[in-house]
Amino acid sequence: MRRIAAIFLCALLIRMALIAAWYQWGSGDRISWDGGGYYVLAKNLLAGKGFQWEGIATAKRPPLYPVFIAGLLPWSPFPLGVYIAQALVGALSCVALFGLGQVLFGRRAGLAASLLMAFDYVSIRQTVSVMTETVFVFFLIVSFYCLIRSEKERKNRWLIGAGLLSGAACLTRDVFIFFYPCIVLWILLWKETGRIRLYRAAAFLIPFLLVIGPWILRNSLLFKRPVLITTGVPALFYLANNPTTTGGTTGGDWEVGLDTLPPEDVKWPTAYTDQPEWERYILKQALDFIRNNPGQFVGLMGRKIVNMWRPYQSDSPLTARWATALTYLPVLVLGLGGMLWKIKCWRKFFPIFTLILYTFSVHAILIAHMRYRYPVMPFFMVFAAFTLVKLWECTRVGTPLRKNEYV
Repeated sequence: MRRIAAIFLCALLIRMALIAAWYQWGSGDRISWDGGGYYVLAKNLLAGKGFQWEGIATAKRPPLYPVFIAGLLPWSPFPLGVYIAQALVGALSCVALFGLGQVLFGRRAGLAASLLMAFDYVSIRQTVSVMTETVFVFFLIVSFYCLIRSEKERKNRWLIGAGLLSGAACLTRDVFIFFYPCIVLWILLWKETGRIRLYRAAAFLIPFLLVIGPWILRNSLLFKRPVLITTGVPALFYLANNPTTTGGTTGGDWEVGLDTLPPEDVKWPTAYTDQPEWERYILKQALDFIRNNPGQFVGLMGRKIVNMWRPYQSDSPLTARWATALTYLPVLVLGLGGMLWKIKCWRKFFPIFTLILYTFSVHAILIAHMRYRYPVMPFFMVFAAFTLVKLWECTRVGTPLRKNEYV
């Protein structure tokens, strides 16, 4: 317990030190356009105006992160309060990753994984970004902890917790909503009778739907058409698939005018207002582009994969590039090694393997930022920790490594 407390405090102090340095460097109040949008939505929620932009109800963003910001605004200045809260959430994520690593591979692996996350540059850097990643990753890690516990212990309370947390994750980052049917499929593959498996699947699925259902119902009634979490997917799809897109040039934020030059007949909206007719039009434009240019579409996929999984953002300062690469490359290599080690136990690790494959595939089609890989990096850290522990045990004890061990 003392080690876990030490890791939490260490992770928290590192993130708080970054916040202090961020303000010292004069970057404290610098936020992205997306961050400014979350702030406006949060202010409207706090003022009792509902989830709206410029007086118009919107579903361009999932609701939970603006709610998170709105809960902080009365108590602290923006964005400082968000940074401090995210430092706490980031430190708690390290503790949660210890739990996940321990339930998968034992205490040593859990400690190693939590340390890898505590000192990971991108994880630390996300603390001073008014973006969803830090909160989303916390929900994701804890939900997977519940899923693994449910598979090992066959207790429905863990599945209920996983369903609730997975719903919260979807209301934080919408792009993962199509991943969760894979979890239901995994539960249905458990070695139990058919009726019991259906009960298990329902124990996950019903809480999940209870969390996301009211938001989906609100959006569908508001726009008089089915809406899953947000209405922004056509715009992302078009940005990533049109005659002028580059696939990303730096590995950083996707910029209209740099990574994409919209044709003159596509007037890009300047706010979060929902325009169904415009969205249908640009969706058709993107699909026509793919159908008429299959080779260019495949080439763009390759560029987006490279830009998402590159060692560092190419236009970052030299120090940031080194910090990113030195904390990313060892985790990637050791994590892949651990996954290959456990590939024969794929049923046990199906949710993790599927999540990584899903993230890889979705962002090869949609836009690709380096930060979009961040949600799956904690799982690479768990497998990297497993590899490190096994190599250490082999060296220390002098015994051969046991293949396909599941702890």
